[in-house]
Amino acid sequence: MGYKMHGRRNFIRLLGVGGLSGALMASGQESHSDTRNKEFKGTSKKGDLLEALQEAIAAAQRSVRHPDALVEWKFKGISGRNGGFAGFHEITVVIDALVH
Repeated sequence: MGYKMHGRRNFIRLLGVGGLSGALMASGQESHSDTRNKEFKGTSKKGDLLEALQEAIAAAQRSVRHPDALVEWKFKGISGRNGGFAGFHEITVVIDALVH
């Protein structure tokens, strides 16, 4: 079950889902005491908005070096491409995240 971008109603419904944020475990490059705001992107090649958002959050998780990282994020934007010879159906989500 995924949220496909087939209309404004589905998009608004997805943004109303409250269980997508919270404490997330991570591993990556920052030390435990470092905090920063940074932009992260996630893309779904299936046109699944929720999958793209989860990819962006996962990218934020991977940006730190400790397993008990907290990722606080804010939705920044969405873009996509559909059609063409290759039959694209992609959605890219951008979030602004504070990782600590």
